[in-house]
Amino acid sequence: MNDNLGATIRDLRVKKKQSLDALARETGLTSHHIGRVERGEMPNVTLRTLDKIAKALGVKARDLLPL
Repeated sequence: MNDNLGATIRDLRVKKKQSLDALARETGLTSHHIGRVERGEMPNVTLRTLDKIAKALGVKARDLLPL
């Protein structure tokens, strides 16, 4: 896995062959918001957002965090 949150989310999303729009629909977030997270433009991602993304990707929130 990558050592940053956004890259980890993007890698998992791509491995699942899931589009940004599909992930947005599943999480209830906007694709713009998720895109900003993936690009590292949001230094402070809330736990609620992290949890929504993790659930949609089928992982635990802690699996998205850099070690």
